[in-house]
Amino acid sequence: MNRLRKPTPEMSSDTDPTPRPLRIVGAQKEGKQALDHIPTIEGLPWKVYEKIYNLRLGESEPVTVAERKGISCELVSIRRISGAAVDQRLEMIRLIQHKNFVTAHEVYRNDDYYVVFEHMHLSLQEIVANPYLNDARLAAIVGQILVALAYLEDKGLQHGLLTCSQILVHSNGTVKLCPLTLPHSFALVINQNI
Repeated sequence: MNRLRKPTPEMSSDTDPTPRPLRIVGAQKEGKQALDHIPTIEGLPWKVYEKIYNLRLGESEPVTVAERKGISCELVSIRRISGAAVDQRLEMIRLIQHKNFVTAHEVYRNDDYYVVFEHMHLSLQEIVANPYLNDARLAAIVGQILVALAYLEDKGLQHGLLTCSQILVHSNGTVKLCPLTLPHSFALVINQNI
């Protein structure tokens, strides 16, 4: 049987052979839970990840879909963040850690910042005309979106611009919101007691 296989990696000057500490170890050093800790690594992500293609989600900037170098076949989405309010954007990404939001794995820092997110295969925009999207499946999608929005409300945040291209769907039915358009899509809600 002939199968597609990833070629065996060869060490090059491009590949960083240094093992990185586990996320849980870094979190423990900071006194946090692993999900609340997103490591920041100096340099570009291209020493660890190989670019596959660019993907444009709606009107947002392109996202690079990449694969971890080596024997892993892990796909990720890498988003470059630059310009004004970078610290605020990164803090918002660190703040939003929930099962119905795309998980940020790590941040690379060079002249710009690159955030490595889990890769979701489809956006809602791509499946709206799917004939298999019946009432039950649509209700499951809407339910997961509402759970994500309720999570934001509990954090004192609101989503300012929710589009079909920012609602990502995995082939297993998991729905996650994409925090890639920060800070424009999220706004702090000020609770005032009168």
